[in-house]
Amino acid sequence: KMAADKGNVDALYALGILYEDADKLDLAEKYYKLAADKGDADAQYNLGVLYDDQKKYDLAEAYYKKAAAQGDVDAQYNLGCLYDTQKNFTEAEKYYKLAADQGDKGAQYNLGCLYDTQKKFALAEQYWKMAADQGDLEAQNNLGILYEEQKKYDLAEIYYKKAADGGLKDAQYNLGL
Repeated sequence: KMAADKGNVDALYALGILYEDADKLDLAEKYYKLAADKGDADAQYNLGVLYDDQKKYDLAEAYYKKAAAQGDVDAQYNLGCLYDTQKNFTEAEKYYKLAADQGDKGAQYNLGCLYDTQKKFALAEQYWKMAADQGDLEAQNNLGILYEEQKKYDLAEIYYKKAADGGLKDAQYNLGL
């Protein structure tokens, strides 16, 4: 607390976590904001999550953007989700891509889904493969569906089997198990 009183960013952030864990969200917000305003990306992200949970989406967006600009992959992913929910697919794509290119499998999967709904199947395949290679069962199943629709049955079976072996019921059904 003494270091936080002197404006130490790490101490401010740590107090934010401490108060959030104690469910004292007003104090958590206060200390996250103090650290976030000093440029701490983790505090900016956590503040974004705090506001997101409170359905204060404009504030969540503002703090996610600050953290995302510093390369915070979780903030980039959450911004993608926020924009996706708001049907702002251009911005969703932008932030999913930033996170996906840093290896975030959730962003890779969601980007694949976004491209699939836009009928950009080559891009959907590309991003689902990235997620599938990291063990994402839904991405594996979606690749199976995509390949089945393209009449690439050998590939479809490979990806259905991977997802089915991982325990995904839809993939087991698609395999006929």
